[in-house]
Formats: sequence, C-alpha cells, structure tokens
Amino acid sequence: MTWKTDSNSHPEASLFDDLFSLFYGYGLDFGTYRSMMACKSTEEPFPLAAPYETPSTRGGVPSLFWYSARSNREYLCEEVADYNGLSDDPAGICSSIKMKLDEPFVTLHGKQFSTADIAEKEIRRILSVSHQALEKSLFSKPAYHKLVVGVPVRFGAAKRQTLLQILERASDGKEIVLLPEPIAAALTYSHYARKTLEKVLVFDLGAGTFDTVLLVPNLHRTDKHPYEYKALCPDGLTLAGDFFDSAMAELILDALHAHPGNLDPDRLSVSGTADHQKLLHTARQIKEQLSSAESCSAFIEGTDVSGRPGIQKVIITRKDFERKIFPALQQCVDCAARVLDRAGESTNPQIEILLTGGSSYIPLVRTLLEQKFPHLAKDHILQRFPEQAVALGCALYANRQLSDTPVAYAYALRVRLPGSGQQKLKVQIPSNAPLPFQVSGTYTTHSADQTSARFAFFEVENGAANSYLELDDGNPTSLVIQHHFSHPVPAGTQMLLTMTLTPNGTLMVVVDDHGISPVTSHSMSLADLRHSNDT
Repeated sequence: MTWKTDSNSHPEASLFDDLFSLFYGYGLDFGTYRSMMACKSTEEPFPLAAPYETPSTRGGVPSLFWYSARSNREYLCEEVADYNGLSDDPAGICSSIKMKLDEPFVTLHGKQFSTADIAEKEIRRILSVSHQALEKSLFSKPAYHKLVVGVPVRFGAAKRQTLLQILERASDGKEIVLLPEPIAAALTYSHYARKTLEKVLVFDLGAGTFDTVLLVPNLHRTDKHPYEYKALCPDGLTLAGDFFDSAMAELILDALHAHPGNLDPDRLSVSGTADHQKLLHTARQIKEQLSSAESCSAFIEGTDVSGRPGIQKVIITRKDFERKIFPALQQCVDCAARVLDRAGESTNPQIEILLTGGSSYIPLVRTLLEQKFPHLAKDHILQRFPEQAVALGCALYANRQLSDTPVAYAYALRVRLPGSGQQKLKVQIPSNAPLPFQVSGTYTTHSADQTSARFAFFEVENGAANSYLELDDGNPTSLVIQHHFSHPVPAGTQMLLTMTLTPNGTLMVVVDDHGISPVTSHSMSLADLRHSNDT
C-alpha cells in the first residue's frame, strides 16, 4: 500500500465541528520503521490502529519515505519489502528519519530531499491516519488539543528543537510537548498498576539505539513530572533493532552457504541491492516470530550466479539466533548494571525493571536480566505491550490536568573550579524544579584587572541542584550574561548571581557585585531559551 504525498490534504475542523467534538490528548511514539499513536479522553488510553491490516504494521503506522525515480513521485509507504515493488528500489527508501534530524538533507536516487520536509510529511500522514481510525470508532468527530511526543533520552537540545518545529508545522499549531521516552513508559506502567513505581529501571531496546535510565519519583510530586532521572546509562549503545536484523541476516546467509539451492548467497549479501533489502525484511520477520516460537522457516528470494530468479527455504532456530546476539545483549544488560551501580542501587530488591521497545520481546533479554539481578523477584521485571508503552504514556500525559509548570530539563552554569582552574558545569536549576523557583550563588573573578565577567548557561538532561557535570554533558543555550565592572577589579572579586523562574516560565538573572558596578539583569522565557539553544 502506498500513499501519494499531499501536504494540503490534512483535515481542519470547522468551528462547528470543534464545538461538538470530543477532545482527546494524543500521544506519538515516532519510530524508526513504524510509529505508534495513542489517545485518551475521559476513559482509559488506547492505541490507534492503522485502518488496514498487515503483519508488518503490528498496529502501528509506517514511518518510511519512498522516492520513485521511475515516476518521479514521492510516497509515504509500508514496510520496505511489502508493497508496490519497493524492495526492487532500495536506493529510493528513507527510513529512520528521526535519527537523521541533525542532517539537513538525505539523498535518494541522486536527488536531495530536506530531512525536515520528509519528517513533516511522515508526521502529517501518521496524524491523519490515526485521526481517521479514531473517527471511525466514535459517533462524534474527534479533535485533539495537545500532542505529546516521546523523545530518546540522548536527543540533544538542537535535535529536540528541530523535531519540535517540525511537529508544530505538521500539527497546524496544536500544543506540542516533548516527553522523554522512559518517563512516558513509566507513566503507562504506573497507570495500569494503579500505583507510583518507586524506583524503576527503564530498559529500552528498540529499533535504532539502546538506552537505560533509573527513574525515581519526583520529590515535589507534581502532576506534570512525576518522575525524575536518578542515573543515566554512561555509554548508551548504538545497536539494538538494526543490529539484531543484521545478525539474523547473517544467520540466513550462513544457512544458504550450507544449502544454497538455486540461490547465490554472495549476491544477497551485497548491501544496497534489492536482494539484500528483501533479505533484511525477511530477517526482521523471522526475528519477530522467534519471540514466541522455537524455530521459524522462511523462503528466501534472490538470484542465482547467472542472475536468474531463485528461491530457497531456510530454517532458523531461536537457539541459533540467541547464540549469535548473546554478546550484544550482554553489553546491554551490563550497561543496566552500571546504571544501578552509579545510583548505589545494585542490590536493592525493590527495583522494578520495565522492558520497552520491540527488541525487548527477545526471550533472552529477560533471561539475562534475571541472571544479572538474581535478588529481584521475577515479577519485578515487567513487560506489557512494550511497543505501545511510550505512545500510551504520552497520551496519558497529554490528558493530565497540570497544576503547575515544572522544568523539564536542568540548567547549568559554566564555572572554573578553584585551584585547578578546570571548567565544569554547575547545575543551577534542577530538572523538574517546581515553579516559582529561585537559587543564588557567589562567584569570584579569576584574573587580575578583570573588566567584565561572562556567565554562559547550558541545558542538561538531568542534574541535582549545585551538582557538577562535564562540559560535554550540556548543550549551550542562547543565554549568556556579560557583567561589566565600573573599573578593573582584582582576582577574587565576589559577585552574587540570582536566578528566578516565575510561574509563567520567565527566567530572570541578576548579577550583583556588591556596589562596584550597576546591577546587571536579564529576563527571557524558558521557551525562547530552548528555542535558541543550538547556537
């Protein structure tokens, strides 16, 4: 199935429609190959299925883009090898657009496409298809007032801002909120467990990256951010779904080398060809089937040494697949152990582990976690709709009645440590700080006859107040305060810096050098600060 791209086809509800609509909060998990949508109004959240049934969608909406050089047309399409000869045109396929947001262009068949434009078209289609699915199940026309989108933990400030701008265009001005994926997953599990999970390790093994983070309840217990990061994976691994698909493809090629039939395995192994694209698609299907079966057979299509079409049956067992991917999965589990170790929770029997992401279906994942953490009860390793948990959590979040507007990310100041002169980031405003919030600190000049002092602020994923982080842990913002002295001052001159966040999200910074010079003050909305932090 293909869809012709039409950027003008998105529905816009009239005023009459809006007055008689049911309003829903939408949640989106913008995926590498397929995206998941969910919504919530007054009842339980529920996923929105695509209005067609194929084994490859598994309830999601495909997030792939295809440029056909033959017809010079653009399509939003199903899984690569499913429909309309896409598997014969691998050079025209763009997948994993979410992970390419820091690239301005992608090239398909020698033609450049704006990455932002592709992402906007994909998101428009995902929203449209999901909205149609919801409309068919209701007696009244649905409308949504807020869209909450899950983002990976390690999305930098610039990439988050790019995604936010794309979402604002694709949703025609709806309110957009970006929510870290681990918090979204925790909200889902907490909702169905009817309790606040006290300490939860989110083990996210998806299609693109692996990450794990330890969440704890926010001490302020706000409705908006019930969880905060306690420890992050120090070295997130870029393997996950793509890696496992490639490993399965290698197993298939090994089986074909042993029993090639009328196929040439060497032709199948050439990356970027139509045969190789078909192989990867079949590998993904076998991987998913082995989540619930001990073995799986499949017919592999390709060509023989003369280029004539051929087909050969292969049988892959779960045991062989798990043996192949064991080292990579062990790395992921070891990474989770390091997170708990950094947080001082290595032996805490109350930790709960949430498995999210499509690749967490692999049975060996649970086996290795149980072996690594024998002190945890088996029911503390939780797996419930791992592919839908982020979308459902985003929908829950979208429908919350918020009592305040706490800070989603932490903000830090670049400072020199006394004695060593080493530069660090010192967290001023912690993540999830309730509003209003105020913090003050004394800073000193470090050079003789200094005429000014510069304060540069950074956005960081997480941090407790007054904690120190490495410079690489932060993303620079546009907030730079230059305080000028009335005359040159000696080293060690003290300045009092006060930061205040008002209930409406305005950040006010005041620098006072105790009467040497006029006070320097500056104010900026937190939204504007984030909108400019890629400078």
